[in-house]
Amino acid sequence: MERNIPVDPFLIKINIGLSKNNLMRRTGIGLIAKNSSVELQTVWGLNEDAKDNLELEATKAIRLALIKAIQKGWMTVQIELENKGFVDRLLMQNFKHVVAAVLLEDILALKYLFHVCSFCYVDGRSNVLSNKVVVFA
Repeated sequence: MERNIPVDPFLIKINIGLSKNNLMRRTGIGLIAKNSSVELQTVWGLNEDAKDNLELEATKAIRLALIKAIQKGWMTVQIELENKGFVDRLLMQNFKHVVAAVLLEDILALKYLFHVCSFCYVDGRSNVLSNKVVVFA
């Protein structure tokens, strides 16, 4: 039997893509926001000094995504990342890197500013566009 799950018309999905360029010591962050009809809402790209810890970079990217969503006035968001291990650690609130743990506290505080805020894993095929934005960041 097939179940029809209602789609939240106010849901905004934000895909996060990360890329580290070791040669230039830079990290690119790509954020793509889509509505529940999978229509592109906005694109953000950021380029900054690379850190050795990708967990830290991903945590900063999530914090940035939440801040951008608040600025846009979106109240129902789903943050989508490719790294399943990272998503699991985020949901369990289990970071070993001290700065990432501090950023996690920021993320949890920001999360409470939304009606609904969730985090989930998506495979690379679902995250193609944000990974392309990273190249231009």
